[in-house]
Amino acid sequence: MDTKHLVKASATAITITTLREGDVYKRLEKDYSGYKINFGIVTSVLFNGEDAAITAVEYSSNYSDGYKIDSKVFGGDVELLIFHATKEEIESHLADLKRSANAAVSKAEKELEARVKAAGELDRAYAIAASKGLTEAEYVRGELASVNG
Repeated sequence: MDTKHLVKASATAITITTLREGDVYKRLEKDYSGYKINFGIVTSVLFNGEDAAITAVEYSSNYSDGYKIDSKVFGGDVELLIFHATKEEIESHLADLKRSANAAVSKAEKELEARVKAAGELDRAYAIAASKGLTEAEYVRGELASVNG
């Protein structure tokens, strides 16, 4: 069975005819585990009379951070798998990414606070030792008694 034809036969056709600054879209991208969907917002359309390109900011989910934001430039020679997206889809997706970003910031702030506290403890310990002249503990050098007897 050819799934390509199955998908084409059952899909509703929506053709994007024009992209303008501020337009939203979904773009299918192949990665190591299959396909993923990136949501994008067109930031500019470039045209010099012969060649065209678009710049965009794309948002996608990411396992390590929960989100990924990329600036993209697509020239006229690149085949894009881009689809219609509604403003509501983008807003919903961005709200999810914002929650992930806020959680990542909160986690990083807690890690920073712990490291600052540890550095402060180190400074405090060093200050105590330095105020007394950094002395070595007293010790006795000798042979250890035999365990067997």
